[in-house]
Amino acid sequence: METAQVELSWIEQRVAPKAKVVALCRPKSDSLWALGRAQRLVRTRTAVLHNDADVWHWAFAVNDRLDSIASLGDGSVLAVGEHLSALFDGECWSTMQSGLKGCRRIWGAHLASANALTEEGLFYFDGRDWARVDLKGAGIFGHWVDGDCDPGGAGWIVGTHGTHSCMAAGSATTWRVDGCGSWYLYLIYVGHGSSVFAAGGDGLWRHDGTHWTNMDDDRDLSRLPLALSAVGPSPIVIATTERNLQRPTPEIEVLTPDGWQTVRAPEPLDVSHQALIEVDGRGRLLFARGSRVWVSSRLT
Repeated sequence: METAQVELSWIEQRVAPKAKVVALCRPKSDSLWALGRAQRLVRTRTAVLHNDADVWHWAFAVNDRLDSIASLGDGSVLAVGEHLSALFDGECWSTMQSGLKGCRRIWGAHLASANALTEEGLFYFDGRDWARVDLKGAGIFGHWVDGDCDPGGAGWIVGTHGTHSCMAAGSATTWRVDGCGSWYLYLIYVGHGSSVFAAGGDGLWRHDGTHWTNMDDDRDLSRLPLALSAVGPSPIVIATTERNLQRPTPEIEVLTPDGWQTVRAPEPLDVSHQALIEVDGRGRLLFARGSRVWVSSRLT
């Protein structure tokens, strides 16, 4: 099925001083955060970047590598690397040891209750220490790729196990097997009012409080979801049909309440860098490459 073309305007926002943007926070409000990395000789410096009035500022920096950043449910901020975690409680920044290798997603209700997905599995942060969650010991198996939670900390993680999707529901260190029926799951998002959406290779799924249903009438199995968000009760999915990771594509597809639409990106998207595209709480696309960040006009 052909998708409609939609024209978006893009505003470029440079990051100064110059740093390569390596991660965008999944925003659930107007507050936008990112990580910028600068390499000087053998030293790596990572800056926590905050967008204020469409200008990116260095909010905090460490002489180490940070991999992922999240704005938690209470507005606090948590950034995680293999050696350090950086924490913002709303007033000041601090650091602590982390030991989390290859962190790909962080979420949580507040700084004393947060989870992180890494190369080595699911971890829980109680405000003082990171502890690994023993999913296998609870009979929960999978290659986990995304997670999210509601303001109370109840959430989901999704991924694949063998040739099918896998899903678990829970919080902190207590989890149970769940499922929606998707063949492959890549993204999970908990929106306002605890509306929960999951995106996979066979469409968009919604949890109504008791069970999952598929919302996508155009279940194009060639689509690869890159980002998932919602504006109010309306989900937004960013996807691409270009599966060749070495060939950048100039277009992306976006699912809104009006159906699938084709959007031209400000620069060709390399789908091997999925963390560099997100949707903010106002329905705008965020696109980052190098030391530049673009923000689109609103989709809805």
